[in-house]
Amino acid sequence: MKRRVLTVLCLALVLSNSFSIAAFAGTIVRTSLVDVSPHWTNTALMSVNLSINISGRVTMTGSVIGHPGTESISVNIRLKRVNPDGTTTHIAAWNNISTSGNIWTWEGHRYVARGHDYRVAFTATVLRNGINEVISINRTSRAN
Repeated sequence: MKRRVLTVLCLALVLSNSFSIAAFAGTIVRTSLVDVSPHWTNTALMSVNLSINISGRVTMTGSVIGHPGTESISVNIRLKRVNPDGTTTHIAAWNNISTSGNIWTWEGHRYVARGHDYRVAFTATVLRNGINEVISINRTSRAN
């Protein structure tokens, strides 16, 4: 009986670990069993970072790498303040920042008021073999 209970507990532990995988667009999540990352057709990698220093200076960085044969990459960027009720207020936007080829990188700065959460959203359009692929990633940070 003890052996049966031990077998069932071990099986339950293994199954619970195999289903506890979280996936976030643009990131690779390491678990004990599997690496999980998004599967895009035209895009090999999209990375977005948001940091705010003690003076309220926001640093936003992003990079997009298309698969070989990528013709162009165009990105729209939105910086918004997240209000206590969950709504957002527009702060700044950068539209159609583009490059030909398969590598796009960008860094931008802005000063914001302290005491609020801020969200940056990158929406990239990757053109490869005549097909546009649109992907988006958001990051949120607090200005203390």
